[in-house]
Amino acid sequence: MVLSVYIVTANVIDPFLFGLSFLEKEPKHWECKDPDTGEWKSCTKEEICSEHLSRDDYRPDPNEDEVFDNWVEKFDLLCEPKMKVGLIGSMYFIGLIVFITFVPPIADRYGRKWVFIVTLIVSCIAQLGIMLTNDLYAAYFFEFLIGGTFAGRIVVGLSYILEYNLPKWHEKIIFGLLISEASSTIIMTIWYQFIDRGWFYLQLICLILAVLVTIFFWVVVPESPKWLYTWEHFQDSREVLEYVGNYNSLPESKLNRIRNSKFDLELLQQ
Repeated sequence: MVLSVYIVTANVIDPFLFGLSFLEKEPKHWECKDPDTGEWKSCTKEEICSEHLSRDDYRPDPNEDEVFDNWVEKFDLLCEPKMKVGLIGSMYFIGLIVFITFVPPIADRYGRKWVFIVTLIVSCIAQLGIMLTNDLYAAYFFEFLIGGTFAGRIVVGLSYILEYNLPKWHEKIIFGLLISEASSTIIMTIWYQFIDRGWFYLQLICLILAVLVTIFFWVVVPESPKWLYTWEHFQDSREVLEYVGNYNSLPESKLNRIRNSKFDLELLQQ
């Protein structure tokens, strides 16, 4: 259960990252409004940019097959330099590099759960922000925050989940995480091809899932028992193990072993 929810956590920002090629895709044909007659006529991107037309005075050709509702119109990217457009995706990786330098060490010293939860909350705020804003520079900031959550969602989050599972399951968990990333890309492709040519509702679904996952981990999943043991919070670790045992309906004999046996690393790994 916890693993399945975590896989959702790891992939809720995928439309912002792996979907960038769609989000920044420009229509091939345009129409411009004649200032004298108000009629729409065919025009080119070069004409739109050279004449500095407002967004009300041009539109994608409605007869074109590949008309998308994406960030080209939302952030008025059509006439922006390629560097400014490419910076949207770059800000994700800048945020990743900045936060990955200090977030995992904080989680190692002060606890997995609260770092993980704070990261999820920041991720939800950043997703909502980029959905609501029409300002390109605000989008840069929110992409930076989304990239920064990688350290907590993936690095700390993966350690958090692995510490709840036996070592023999670790390889399968990591494999499942990698497969889920590939699967999310396939799902996005199907969405854009057959369900909706817009990005908003797909990301809204991801945001709702992110909020539900945050609530689940906050309310249901306690601190890592292995982390508690490592920092010699033995009684807390025992209580977490007993809670997990009850959650998984362990037999009373095994629960009593947790309550009464000498608490050592061998018991923790069982």
